[in-house]
Amino acid sequence: MEKADKIKQMLEKGIVPTVDNINNSNKTGVDIVHAPEYIPHKVNVKEFHEANREKFTTMKNLLMNRSELQNAVSISRAPQMESKDVTVIGMVFEKTKFPTGTIRLELEDLSGKMVAIISKKNEELLKKAEFIAKDEVIGFIGGCSKGIFFINDIVWPDVPQKNLPTTKEDVYVAFLADIHVGSKVFLKEEFESFLKWLNDDNDISKKVKYILMCGDVVDGVGIYPQQDKELEITDIYEQFKALAKYIKQIPKDKQIIISASDHDGVRIEDPRPRIPKHLAPDLYDVDNIHLVTNPSIIKLHKVDSYPGINVLMYHGDSFDYYINNVEALRLAGGYDKGSEVIKFFLQRRHLSPTYGGQEVLPMKPDPLVLHQIPDVVHTGHIHKSDIGTYKGTIMICSSCFQGRTSYQEKLGHHPDPGKVILLNLKNMKIKILDFNKEV
Repeated sequence: MEKADKIKQMLEKGIVPTVDNINNSNKTGVDIVHAPEYIPHKVNVKEFHEANREKFTTMKNLLMNRSELQNAVSISRAPQMESKDVTVIGMVFEKTKFPTGTIRLELEDLSGKMVAIISKKNEELLKKAEFIAKDEVIGFIGGCSKGIFFINDIVWPDVPQKNLPTTKEDVYVAFLADIHVGSKVFLKEEFESFLKWLNDDNDISKKVKYILMCGDVVDGVGIYPQQDKELEITDIYEQFKALAKYIKQIPKDKQIIISASDHDGVRIEDPRPRIPKHLAPDLYDVDNIHLVTNPSIIKLHKVDSYPGINVLMYHGDSFDYYINNVEALRLAGGYDKGSEVIKFFLQRRHLSPTYGGQEVLPMKPDPLVLHQIPDVVHTGHIHKSDIGTYKGTIMICSSCFQGRTSYQEKLGHHPDPGKVILLNLKNMKIKILDFNKEV
């Protein structure tokens, strides 16, 4: 196959062409498996309509793989069945909780709408229903009577149980995010301590082969009200120059993967592009850097004896909407328990199922659908380190290298700065390094 044809096919599949994957080699141990790109153009209403219909169809197809939903019927047909055994797949148009505890849902699919009820008498189901968000596509099992659907169970698309592959040798991956170079409260000493540790000849640091930085690597300009008063470096170009000086201190045998978020001078809508060369030319001069979109799936350390591990990098801007609008997530820990939000996304196979929960450009396929189940989900944004596992998938929320800003104080955030999470691919065990000088 000609190189030009191969590159074209990669772009159509959302794969970023690199020297390694074009030549079918892997000298760096880093494969960019999926990095959705949006081609800027004038957007019309029809595109949003088509994208939402496509999202529904995609999620319905994922749900149809569940054995409980094999016999699902359309919403327009369900009331005609007058049966105690009816299964439908619908998008949640509206959710209302009555003072009695009963929950009323208005469901829709491409055939129409239907009212559904979860009785206050079914306490276990009510607990599950507390996690339902608007616009998510769910399977419902129940029965119909007089045109009303009475729900007996809820089925999310969910991810399957998986066993993660392990390597024969000690290989570490370092996870961090929200460095915020340029901020007055950028933790310079703590970050320099991390860089010094990477250069030390100790048993662990020399085995770190991959460093993932999940967005907000600089503080940006004009991101929130009166941010200019909290900037040490007021020019984003200079912020990236300062970041590049730090990055160049990392040993060349370590591969660095950097995704972008709103502080990094890219658009606020997902999928976010890679940090552009005109903003950060110095980063493009570093041989061991891989700049990726947000979200992206990266395969690390694929070698002859090891299939590699897939890491989903997603900064996590949609966290705000779900923590603020899904009460069950707030009660589960909110901003202090990011792994619960990641679990929420994995169960729905989507990084922001609610329309408007995160600004998303109308694309087909939906860039936030989890077609491929990652081995690791890596997020940032909440500035609070947290780890967990769900059905074998490792969930990592990174800490930050920024002190608490006045804006975070207003939002009630409690940063947990200076921590770097390490994952050993030999045994999948996690170690947390703490560079916080105040501890």
